[in-house]
Amino acid sequence: MLKYVVKRVFLAIITLLIICAITFFAMNAIPGGPFDGEKAISEEVRAALERRYNLDKPVPEQFVLYMKNLLQGDFGISLKTGREIKTVIGE
Repeated sequence: MLKYVVKRVFLAIITLLIICAITFFAMNAIPGGPFDGEKAISEEVRAALERRYNLDKPVPEQFVLYMKNLLQGDFGISLKTGREIKTVIGE
């Protein structure tokens, strides 16, 4: 019975990692970016935001940082409200 439970938990973790990878790479394949909104921002501000959110790094490095942050429970900051995502989820 324990072997069955361990196997199911392992498969659930692998499934979540695959879903995270698919989501990450699908979002990177979509044209545009998170800072292409209604308001135009200067190139300096755009570059600073890209540095802050690691968007200036190559995609594979972004993915490693993304997975590392997820595994540490750091879901980032909401671009809409400016609050931490884990705080919003906790509420």
